[in-house]
Order: sequence, then structure tokens, then C-alpha cells
Amino acid sequence: MADAPEGTNAAPYGQALNDADVDDTVKLGLVGRLLAQARLLVLFDDFEQNLASGGEEWIDPGFADTFTWLAETAQTGKLLVTCRYPLPGEPDLIGVDLPPLSPAELRRLLLRMPQLRDLDLDDRATIIATIGGHPRLIEFVDALLRHGRGSLREVTAKLRHLADVEGIDRNAPNVPAAVRRACAAGQPRHRPGRTAGPAH
Repeated sequence: MADAPEGTNAAPYGQALNDADVDDTVKLGLVGRLLAQARLLVLFDDFEQNLASGGEEWIDPGFADTFTWLAETAQTGKLLVTCRYPLPGEPDLIGVDLPPLSPAELRRLLLRMPQLRDLDLDDRATIIATIGGHPRLIEFVDALLRHGRGSLREVTAKLRHLADVEGIDRNAPNVPAAVRRACAAGQPRHRPGRTAGPAH
């Protein structure tokens, strides 16, 4: 990789990073330079997509090497990773456990879900008692009650993929059925562990 640039101004690199004609390897080198010298935050969201089922190993060893290099390079800049599992090989990250939503946060989330905001108290109690404060599963329940169509595109895509893998019918006629199917879709992909961590 190339040496870090002098100074900390990231502006001159913006054009190259946005240029479709610039090779991805060159762009990666520029990101590494910026992480070394500039106050840059690089976010890796939903990181478990890069890991095998259960999070025990990387899907692509080449990406593992690249990510490890970025973590080692981030001296002034930082990496922020959201993941349901600890990362294999223990790269230089600080783990931050994210607790379930608080009751107040859960109520606010239910109010933002189109199919859940007008539920009666019994149905709402069923969701809270079964799922608790797990945002993704609550979004799954909302999507299942709308026949597999979530309010967020990525939620719909994730739910459809998990439903296909697990053989789950996406049509849930009532709240208890939707809760059962959401838990069935989400459970194989979740386990306790570090969920987010900024490098250094």
C-alpha cells in the first residue's frame, strides 16, 4: 500500500474516490491513507454478511486481509462495525454490546411500524412478551403482517431471503402467527456477542 499523504485534508481524494474510472485497488489505498491521517469514519453495517453462518469464519479470506489492514491503518480515522457476532481472528476492535431496546424505545418503534401502530393491547403485549426489544424481529413482524413487504427495502429483502432459506410462509394472517414466523426467520442468524465496535 502507498505511503500516507501529508496533511489531513480529505478533500483532494474525494474526486478520485467518486471516479468510476479509478481502479478499486487505488481507491482502497486512498481510503487507507485517509484513515491513517484524517479524521474519517468508515462504517461497515450488517457486517455478518461477510461471515459464514454462525460468524465463525470469513466467507472471503481476501476481504478478511483487507479489513485487517484497514483496522491496522486506522490511526487518526476510525472504523465502526455493526455485527451480531465477534469477528474471527479478533481484529483490533473495541467491542460494545448493544442492549435490547428500552420499553420507551420499543413503544416509539412500534408507533413507526405501519401495521403495528394501531394494534390492540393484547396483540402488542404478545409482541413485547415474545420478541422484547429486538428491532429487526419487530420489523419482520410488521412486514409479515403486510405479506412480506417491509417499510425498508433491506428489511424486505432480508426477510424474503430468510423465509426462502427456512421455508417460512410470508403470509401471516394474525399477530401470533407473524411473531412465530418472525422468530423462526430471525433466530438462526442471531446469537449473543459483540455487536458493534470502533477501531482503536
